Amino acid sequence: MASIVTSNGKNAFLNRIFKTSPDNTVPSYFVASYNLTAPAGGDDVLKDVISKSQTTIDAMDAITGWTQSGDASAPILNTTTGEFREGSGCLNLPLTHSTGTSAWEKTITSTDLENNFVSLFIYLDNKTALSNVVDAFALVIGTSGFTNSNEYHVSKNRLNSGWNHLGFDISNDISATNGSGATLTTIDRIKLQFKTLSGSYSTNQLRADYISFSTESEILITLSEGYPTFDTGLNKATIRGVVEATEMNEGTPDINKFYILNNDSSKLIISEHTLSSSLSKTNKTRLTITEDSNL
Repeated sequence: MASIVTSNGKNAFLNRIFKTSPDNTVPSYFVASYNLTAPAGGDDVLKDVISKSQTTIDAMDAITGWTQSGDASAPILNTTTGEFREGSGCLNLPLTHSTGTSAWEKTITSTDLENNFVSLFIYLDNKTALSNVVDAFALVIGTSGFTNSNEYHVSKNRLNSGWNHLGFDISNDISATNGSGATLTTIDRIKLQFKTLSGSYSTNQLRADYISFSTESEILITLSEGYPTFDTGLNKATIRGVVEATEMNEGTPDINKFYILNNDSSKLIISEHTLSSSLSKTNKTRLTITEDSNL
């Protein structure tokens, strides 16, 4: 297991040690994640989180309303068992490199995404065709078009062959803005955008499934009763919590990381941990005990 106390975590501990009336609260929650990147001291935004429940933005069980631009071809509904993550199908996203940018977009019911977490599933047969840039994939959201919009970037290095669960802190993880930026309380346009160097994705080699959002309360997991525990002889603390999620009904997605947060009004990431071996589920409801003894 790789673990790190973040810069914010160190500051919070020092605040609580030396101030008579501390400004920061104690670690109280953890958040589970699919993210595979190594923990870093400067991390202060949650990525690829797992939620207890979600509100559907688009189930991607139909091609209705989806249009393509750039190098993209029309999306194709895929209902083959084992090739989608949620519901009754997903969208195949075929493209042939020419200009280097492919996009699929849709107008959705106006949705308030402020302070919420958006997630979706992207499948790549391989990464060969993708550009080695910070925005190899981008989720773009806007109101009445994309003149004023926000972009949420995913680098080629963050993507893997197979299914990727991608999650974005919509208010705090903005990669770029266009115009004056999106009005997060009234989002009615979404776009999936890929940048390529060469080649193509045909048939089912590039897919997308189930775009949803969750509130902060739906991603926070309260520590189990009686935790954390402390062993002063071994200089360790143990935390435990239960992850209950119903995000998908196909395959066995993995829990790869978890974050420890405090209970400030703007919660701080106190520490970040990758698991030495991934935890997975085998059915619609996940019930997993996650424990760390090196906080």
